[in-house]
Amino acid sequence: MGQKGFFDVERRLESIAKGDPLETIKKIVPWEDFRTDIEAVTETKPEERKSNAGRKPYDTILKLKIVVLQSLYNLSDDQTEYLVRDRLSFMRFLDWNWRTRCRMPPRSGCFARRWWRPG
Repeated sequence: MGQKGFFDVERRLESIAKGDPLETIKKIVPWEDFRTDIEAVTETKPEERKSNAGRKPYDTILKLKIVVLQSLYNLSDDQTEYLVRDRLSFMRFLDWNWRTRCRMPPRSGCFARRWWRPG
C-alpha cells in the first residue's frame, strides 16, 4: 500500500457524493430556518445561567443534524458517535473534515426529547 496522493481524499469524496442522500438532504433543507425555534425551546437563557464557566454550548444546527442522522439510520447515541467518526458521508453532512475534533454533544437523544413533541 503506497502513500496517499495529495488529492486522493478529495477525489474519493467527489466520487461518493454523487449517490449520497445526505448531500441531497443537506442542500435541500434550510437548516438555519430552524435555529430560532429550537433555541427558544432548548437553550438556557443568559440570565438563567449561574456563571459563564464551562464549555460553550454545542451549535443547535449540529445537534439537529445529529438527531436527523439518528432517526434516518435508527442509531443510538454510541452508534452515532462511532459512525460520525468513521463515515465520510456523515462527516460531510455535519460539515466536519479530517481535522475536526469529533466531540459529540453528550446525550443528543435527550436533546431530541426536549423539543420533539409528537402529535
